[in-house]
Amino acid sequence: MSLVRGNEGPAEGLAAEPPLTRAGLRAWPRGTWIVALVAGALGCGAPRETGTTAGGLHYEIGGRGEPVVLLHGFSLDSRMWDSQFDLLERDFRTVRYDLRGHGESADAGAAFYHHEDLRELLDELDVGRAALVGLSLGAEVAIDFALQYPERVASLVLASPGLGGYRPQGGFEWMGDVMSALQTGDAREATRAWVETPLMRIEDPAADSVMELIVMSNWEVWTGDPSLIRRIDPPAIGRLAELSVPTLVIIGGTDLIDTGLVADTLMACVPGAERMTVPGVGHLVNLAAPDAFNEVVRRFLTTTPAAGSTTPAAGSGCAS
Repeated sequence: MSLVRGNEGPAEGLAAEPPLTRAGLRAWPRGTWIVALVAGALGCGAPRETGTTAGGLHYEIGGRGEPVVLLHGFSLDSRMWDSQFDLLERDFRTVRYDLRGHGESADAGAAFYHHEDLRELLDELDVGRAALVGLSLGAEVAIDFALQYPERVASLVLASPGLGGYRPQGGFEWMGDVMSALQTGDAREATRAWVETPLMRIEDPAADSVMELIVMSNWEVWTGDPSLIRRIDPPAIGRLAELSVPTLVIIGGTDLIDTGLVADTLMACVPGAERMTVPGVGHLVNLAAPDAFNEVVRRFLTTTPAAGSTTPAAGSGCAS
Protein backbone atom coordinates (compact mmCIF):
# COMPACT_ATOMS: atom_id res chain seq x y z
CA MET A 1 0.00 0.00 0.00
CA SER A 2 1.29 3.44 -0.82
CA LEU A 3 1.63 5.80 2.12
CA VAL A 4 0.67 8.68 -0.16
CA ARG A 5 -2.82 7.35 -0.68
CA GLY A 6 -3.53 6.73 2.99
CA ASN A 7 -6.69 4.64 3.30
CA GLU A 8 -8.04 5.51 -0.13
CA GLY A 9 -6.94 2.20 -1.63
CA PRO A 10 -4.88 1.57 -4.74
CA ALA A 11 -4.92 3.83 -7.74
CA GLU A 12 -6.76 2.70 -10.84
CA GLY A 13 -4.82 -0.05 -12.57
CA LEU A 14 -2.76 -0.94 -9.49
CA ALA A 15 -3.11 -4.22 -7.67
CA ALA A 16 -4.32 -4.03 -4.07
CA GLU A 17 -1.59 -6.31 -2.71
CA PRO A 18 1.22 -4.89 -0.59
CA PRO A 19 4.47 -4.00 -2.39
CA LEU A 20 7.49 -6.28 -2.47
CA THR A 21 9.39 -4.50 0.27
CA ARG A 22 10.46 -6.01 3.56
CA ALA A 23 7.42 -4.52 5.30
CA GLY A 24 5.17 -5.35 2.38
CA LEU A 25 6.17 -9.01 2.26
CA ARG A 26 5.18 -9.43 5.90
CA ALA A 27 1.70 -8.16 4.99
CA TRP A 28 1.10 -10.64 2.15
CA PRO A 29 -0.92 -13.80 2.93
CA ARG A 30 1.42 -16.70 3.70
CA GLY A 31 3.05 -18.03 0.54
CA THR A 32 1.65 -15.49 -1.92
CA TRP A 33 4.85 -13.46 -1.95
CA ILE A 34 6.59 -16.50 -3.48
CA VAL A 35 4.13 -16.40 -6.38
CA ALA A 36 4.90 -12.71 -6.83
CA LEU A 37 8.64 -13.36 -6.91
CA VAL A 38 8.20 -16.15 -9.47
CA ALA A 39 6.02 -13.88 -11.59
CA GLY A 40 8.76 -11.27 -11.50
CA ALA A 41 11.33 -13.81 -12.59
CA LEU A 42 9.12 -14.76 -15.55
CA GLY A 43 8.98 -11.15 -16.73
CA CYS A 44 5.64 -10.15 -15.22
CA GLY A 45 7.29 -7.40 -13.22
CA ALA A 46 10.68 -7.30 -11.53
CA PRO A 47 10.55 -7.89 -7.76
CA ARG A 48 11.88 -5.14 -5.57
CA GLU A 49 15.16 -5.45 -3.75
CA THR A 50 16.50 -3.49 -0.80
CA GLY A 51 20.07 -3.15 0.35
CA THR A 52 22.74 -1.02 1.94
CA THR A 53 25.86 0.21 0.17
CA ALA A 54 29.36 -0.16 1.55
CA GLY A 55 29.11 3.48 2.56
CA GLY A 56 25.92 2.91 4.54
CA LEU A 57 23.24 4.17 2.14
CA HIS A 58 19.91 2.31 2.28
CA TYR A 59 18.26 1.84 -1.10
CA GLU A 60 15.40 0.09 -2.87
CA ILE A 61 15.34 -0.89 -6.54
CA GLY A 62 12.59 -2.30 -8.74
CA GLY A 63 11.46 -2.59 -12.33
CA ARG A 64 13.30 -2.98 -15.61
CA GLY A 65 14.36 -0.55 -18.29
CA GLU A 66 16.34 2.67 -18.34
CA PRO A 67 17.46 3.72 -14.83
CA VAL A 68 15.65 6.44 -12.87
CA VAL A 69 16.85 7.59 -9.43
CA LEU A 70 14.59 9.37 -6.91
CA LEU A 71 16.21 11.81 -4.45
CA HIS A 72 14.16 13.04 -1.48
CA GLY A 73 14.13 16.34 0.38
CA PHE A 74 15.67 17.40 3.69
CA SER A 75 14.13 15.81 6.81
CA LEU A 76 12.27 13.27 4.66
CA ASP A 77 13.38 9.90 3.30
CA SER A 78 12.76 7.59 0.36
CA ARG A 79 9.24 6.76 1.57
CA MET A 80 8.08 10.11 0.24
CA TRP A 81 8.36 8.58 -3.26
CA ASP A 82 5.90 5.70 -2.69
CA SER A 83 3.44 6.83 -5.35
CA GLN A 84 6.15 7.65 -7.88
CA PHE A 85 8.05 4.40 -7.24
CA ASP A 86 4.88 2.37 -7.80
CA LEU A 87 4.35 4.10 -11.14
CA LEU A 88 7.86 4.38 -12.55
CA GLU A 89 8.97 0.82 -11.85
CA ARG A 90 6.48 -0.33 -14.50
CA ASP A 91 8.64 1.23 -17.23
CA PHE A 92 12.02 1.93 -15.66
CA ARG A 93 14.65 0.39 -13.45
CA THR A 94 13.77 2.65 -10.53
CA VAL A 95 16.02 3.38 -7.56
CA ARG A 96 15.21 5.33 -4.43
CA TYR A 97 17.52 5.79 -1.47
CA ASP A 98 17.86 7.58 1.84
CA LEU A 99 20.34 10.44 1.78
CA ARG A 100 23.09 10.25 4.38
CA GLY A 101 21.73 11.03 7.84
CA HIS A 102 18.15 10.27 6.76
CA GLY A 103 15.89 7.24 6.98
CA GLU A 104 17.81 3.98 7.30
CA SER A 105 21.08 5.35 5.92
CA ALA A 106 24.13 5.88 8.10
CA ASP A 107 24.92 9.21 9.70
CA ALA A 108 27.91 11.26 8.62
CA GLY A 109 31.02 10.26 10.54
CA ALA A 110 33.20 12.62 8.54
CA ALA A 111 32.95 15.28 5.86
CA PHE A 112 31.09 14.12 2.75
CA TYR A 113 29.43 15.24 -0.48
CA HIS A 114 25.85 14.15 -1.20
CA HIS A 115 26.60 13.93 -4.92
CA GLU A 116 29.58 11.64 -4.26
CA ASP A 117 27.31 9.40 -2.19
CA LEU A 118 25.07 9.19 -5.25
CA ARG A 119 28.01 8.29 -7.47
CA GLU A 120 29.05 5.51 -5.11
CA LEU A 121 25.47 4.18 -5.05
CA LEU A 122 25.29 4.08 -8.84
CA ASP A 123 28.68 2.41 -9.03
CA GLU A 124 27.61 -0.33 -6.63
CA LEU A 125 24.37 -0.89 -8.54
CA ASP A 126 26.27 -0.93 -11.84
CA VAL A 127 24.22 1.99 -13.19
CA GLY A 128 26.22 3.89 -15.76
CA ARG A 129 23.73 6.66 -16.56
CA ALA A 130 20.34 7.54 -15.11
CA ALA A 131 17.54 10.07 -15.15
CA LEU A 132 17.50 11.92 -11.81
CA VAL A 133 14.26 13.04 -10.14
CA GLY A 134 14.89 15.19 -7.07
CA LEU A 135 12.82 17.35 -4.75
CA SER A 136 14.20 20.30 -2.79
CA LEU A 137 17.55 19.12 -1.34
CA GLY A 138 17.30 16.11 -3.65
CA ALA A 139 17.07 18.42 -6.66
CA GLU A 140 20.14 20.33 -5.44
CA VAL A 141 22.06 17.06 -5.18
CA ALA A 142 20.91 16.06 -8.67
CA ILE A 143 22.16 19.36 -10.12
CA ASP A 144 25.54 19.02 -8.41
CA PHE A 145 25.88 15.45 -9.69
CA ALA A 146 24.97 16.49 -13.24
CA LEU A 147 27.63 19.20 -13.17
CA GLN A 148 30.33 16.93 -11.81
CA TYR A 149 29.41 13.81 -13.81
CA PRO A 150 27.51 15.01 -16.90
CA GLU A 151 28.13 11.78 -18.80
CA ARG A 152 26.18 9.85 -16.15
CA VAL A 153 22.93 11.85 -16.34
CA ALA A 154 20.26 11.22 -19.00
CA SER A 155 17.81 13.90 -17.84
CA LEU A 156 16.79 15.93 -14.79
CA VAL A 157 13.44 16.46 -13.07
CA LEU A 158 13.89 19.21 -10.47
CA ALA A 159 10.87 19.60 -8.18
CA SER A 160 10.68 22.50 -5.70
CA PRO A 161 14.41 22.77 -6.32
CA GLY A 162 17.21 23.82 -4.05
CA LEU A 163 20.31 25.27 -5.68
CA GLY A 164 23.87 25.43 -4.43
CA GLY A 165 25.06 29.02 -3.99
CA TYR A 166 21.58 30.56 -4.00
CA ARG A 167 21.07 33.24 -1.33
CA PRO A 168 17.50 33.30 0.02
CA GLN A 169 15.57 36.52 -0.53
CA GLY A 170 12.35 35.82 1.35
CA GLY A 171 13.48 35.85 4.99
CA PHE A 172 13.15 33.16 7.64
CA GLU A 173 10.44 34.47 9.97
CA TRP A 174 8.50 31.28 9.34
CA MET A 175 11.38 29.33 10.93
CA GLY A 176 11.13 31.13 14.29
CA ASP A 177 9.70 28.26 16.35
CA VAL A 178 12.15 25.80 14.83
CA MET A 179 15.13 27.97 15.69
CA SER A 180 13.87 28.60 19.22
CA ALA A 181 13.62 24.85 19.86
CA LEU A 182 17.08 24.23 18.43
CA GLN A 183 18.56 26.90 20.67
CA THR A 184 17.31 24.95 23.68
CA GLY A 185 18.72 21.71 22.27
CA ASP A 186 15.30 20.11 21.79
CA ALA A 187 15.53 18.42 18.37
CA ARG A 188 12.18 16.66 18.71
CA GLU A 189 10.39 19.93 19.46
CA ALA A 190 12.21 21.54 16.52
CA THR A 191 10.89 18.75 14.31
CA ARG A 192 7.35 19.24 15.59
CA ALA A 193 7.66 22.94 14.78
CA TRP A 194 9.17 22.12 11.37
CA VAL A 195 6.17 20.07 10.26
CA GLU A 196 3.94 23.08 11.06
CA THR A 197 5.86 25.48 8.81
CA PRO A 198 4.36 26.68 5.51
CA LEU A 199 7.20 24.93 3.68
CA MET A 200 6.09 21.52 4.91
CA ARG A 201 2.34 21.62 5.51
CA ILE A 202 0.02 20.00 2.94
CA GLU A 203 -3.64 20.94 2.64
CA ASP A 204 -4.79 17.37 2.02
CA PRO A 205 -5.09 15.73 5.48
CA ALA A 206 -4.02 12.25 4.35
CA ALA A 207 -0.91 13.50 2.57
CA ASP A 208 -0.14 15.83 5.46
CA SER A 209 -0.26 12.90 7.88
CA VAL A 210 2.18 10.97 5.68
CA MET A 211 4.56 13.94 5.65
CA GLU A 212 4.37 14.29 9.43
CA LEU A 213 4.98 10.58 9.98
CA ILE A 214 8.08 10.60 7.80
CA VAL A 215 9.49 13.86 9.13
CA MET A 216 8.95 13.00 12.80
CA SER A 217 10.80 9.72 12.30
CA ASN A 218 13.75 11.74 10.94
CA TRP A 219 14.02 14.12 13.91
CA GLU A 220 17.71 13.32 14.37
CA VAL A 221 18.61 15.26 11.21
CA TRP A 222 18.51 18.33 13.45
CA THR A 223 21.27 16.90 15.67
CA GLY A 224 23.82 16.44 12.89
CA ASP A 225 26.81 18.67 12.19
CA PRO A 226 26.02 20.69 9.05
CA SER A 227 29.69 21.59 8.63
CA LEU A 228 30.33 17.99 7.54
CA ILE A 229 28.27 18.52 4.39
CA ARG A 230 30.56 19.63 1.57
CA ARG A 231 29.34 21.29 -1.63
CA ILE A 232 30.87 21.76 -5.04
CA ASP A 233 33.07 24.82 -5.55
CA PRO A 234 32.37 26.96 -7.47
CA PRO A 235 28.71 26.47 -6.56
CA ALA A 236 26.08 25.30 -9.02
CA ILE A 237 24.36 28.67 -9.38
CA GLY A 238 27.26 29.97 -11.45
CA ARG A 239 27.58 26.85 -13.61
CA LEU A 240 24.02 26.16 -14.75
CA ALA A 241 24.78 26.90 -18.39
CA GLU A 242 27.02 23.81 -18.32
CA LEU A 243 23.99 21.54 -17.92
CA SER A 244 23.37 19.87 -21.26
CA VAL A 245 20.64 17.37 -20.39
CA PRO A 246 16.87 17.65 -20.86
CA THR A 247 15.56 19.36 -17.72
CA LEU A 248 12.07 19.73 -16.28
CA VAL A 249 11.43 22.14 -13.38
CA ILE A 250 8.27 21.57 -11.29
CA ILE A 251 7.02 23.88 -8.54
CA GLY A 252 3.84 24.29 -6.54
CA GLY A 253 1.84 27.43 -7.10
CA THR A 254 1.74 28.31 -3.38
CA ASP A 255 5.35 27.47 -2.52
CA LEU A 256 7.57 30.02 -0.76
CA ILE A 257 9.00 32.88 -2.79
CA ASP A 258 12.54 31.51 -2.81
CA THR A 259 11.50 28.30 -4.55
CA GLY A 260 9.97 30.37 -7.33
CA LEU A 261 13.13 32.47 -7.60
CA VAL A 262 15.28 29.35 -7.86
CA ALA A 263 12.95 28.05 -10.58
CA ASP A 264 13.27 31.38 -12.41
CA THR A 265 17.06 31.10 -12.22
CA LEU A 266 17.02 27.58 -13.60
CA MET A 267 14.74 28.55 -16.45
CA ALA A 268 16.97 31.49 -17.37
CA CYS A 269 20.24 29.57 -17.15
CA VAL A 270 19.69 25.91 -18.02
CA PRO A 271 19.63 25.41 -21.79
CA GLY A 272 16.26 24.14 -23.01
CA ALA A 273 14.71 23.75 -19.55
CA GLU A 274 10.94 23.24 -19.32
CA ARG A 275 8.73 24.34 -16.43
CA MET A 276 5.48 23.18 -14.89
CA THR A 277 3.60 24.89 -12.07
CA VAL A 278 1.04 22.84 -10.15
CA PRO A 279 -1.61 25.29 -8.87
CA GLY A 280 -2.90 25.20 -5.32
CA VAL A 281 -0.09 23.20 -3.73
CA GLY A 282 3.12 24.08 -1.95
CA HIS A 283 6.63 22.74 -1.57
CA LEU A 284 5.98 19.00 -1.30
CA VAL A 285 4.35 18.86 -4.69
CA ASN A 286 4.72 15.10 -5.25
CA LEU A 287 2.82 14.37 -2.03
CA ALA A 288 0.26 17.16 -2.37
CA ALA A 289 -0.65 16.48 -6.02
CA PRO A 290 0.61 12.97 -6.85
CA ASP A 291 -1.62 12.44 -9.88
CA ALA A 292 -0.58 15.65 -11.63
CA PHE A 293 3.06 15.17 -10.63
CA ASN A 294 3.15 11.56 -11.77
CA GLU A 295 1.55 12.34 -15.12
CA VAL A 296 4.01 15.06 -16.08
CA VAL A 297 7.07 13.20 -14.80
CA ARG A 298 6.18 9.96 -16.56
CA ARG A 299 5.43 11.79 -19.79
CA PHE A 300 8.72 13.69 -19.60
CA LEU A 301 10.76 10.57 -18.90
CA THR A 302 9.11 8.48 -21.60
CA THR A 303 9.01 11.06 -24.41
CA THR A 304 12.11 13.21 -23.88
CA PRO A 305 15.21 12.13 -25.80
CA ALA A 306 18.12 11.27 -23.53
CA ALA A 307 21.06 13.62 -23.18
CA GLY A 308 23.32 13.63 -26.20
CA SER A 309 20.62 12.81 -28.74
CA THR A 310 19.62 16.45 -29.17
CA THR A 311 21.23 19.84 -28.61
CA PRO A 312 19.32 21.89 -25.99
CA ALA A 313 18.52 25.49 -26.85
CA ALA A 314 20.84 27.97 -25.15
CA GLY A 315 19.67 29.56 -21.94
CA SER A 316 18.94 33.27 -21.91
CA GLY A 317 19.15 36.01 -19.35
CA CYS A 318 21.66 34.18 -17.14
CA ALA A 319 24.60 36.07 -15.73
CA SER A 320 27.91 34.34 -16.27
